[in-house]
Amino acid sequence: LLFQQGDTYELSESPDNEELWLDASSAEHSKAVEPSQPAESCSSGEQSVQIEPDSDGIEAFAAMYIREADGVQIPKEELFQAYSRWTDQHDIDGTNASWFGRKLANVVEYEDDRIRDGDNLVTVYTGIDLTSDGSKLLE
Repeated sequence: LLFQQGDTYELSESPDNEELWLDASSAEHSKAVEPSQPAESCSSGEQSVQIEPDSDGIEAFAAMYIREADGVQIPKEELFQAYSRWTDQHDIDGTNASWFGRKLANVVEYEDDRIRDGDNLVTVYTGIDLTSDGSKLLE
């Protein structure tokens, strides 16, 4: 699925010739998904994402607030805290930290690692980080 400016698209079986961000008016290889129930719309800057009513919102949260990049990392607890605040703000029934990590792995690619922070070992996601809008959720 692709979330873009309030619309949800299913990509074709062979996405080789498709643009990552499709223009809704000329999406040859995609079709809009009509939700069975009204979906909540959340926006971040210029980006808008539809959230299915019974969803825990992980896909939408990732689409709006997580970026994938080499060499970046974020403590698991910090990313989950941002997700929890976002679900609270939008009255979404979120999930717990364990399920968050499992479901997030289906949406973005990352590695698990442990780093030393002073005397403490901190478990981090490597390869993903919060966007600037995502970081604002922690303020």
